[in-house]
Order: sequence, then structure tokens, then C-alpha cells
Amino acid sequence: MPTLAQSLHPHDLGHLRILAEHWGLELTAPDARAALPALAEAMLEAERVAEIHAALPEQARRALADLIAHGGRLPWPQF
Repeated sequence: MPTLAQSLHPHDLGHLRILAEHWGLELTAPDARAALPALAEAMLEAERVAEIHAALPEQARRALADLIAHGGRLPWPQF
């Protein structure tokens, strides 16, 4: 399974900035290559993850709990 940084790697700086904005982050890096490590690290901070998780609708939190209960893998229709 790819890491978060590997999953974000093919995206351009504009896409990464949009993701950062949704996570309450500001990217100041001049390009995607430089922005990627900082964005991935910030998105994996436990406090930030907890904050984002708490802001999700109940149905989304239940879906993530189900995914976690199944070791992170579920067929798409079941998820």
C-alpha cells in the first residue's frame, strides 16, 4: 500500500494547495516537489487528523471505523 506522500506524488502544486487549504494548512513551497513532504507530514499529525475526523459527518466517521475494523481494506461497494 502506498504511503500518503506516494499517493500525493503525481499531483501538481495547485492540487496540493487545494488539499492543504481543506486541511487548514498553507503551502509556501515554490513547487510540488518541495511542498509534498511538508504537506504529507502535516496531514499525518495526530492532532490534525483528530480535528478533521471530528468535523466529518457521522456517516463518514462510521465508514472510516468500518474500514479500520477491516484492516484498511474493503471492496468498494461494501465501503
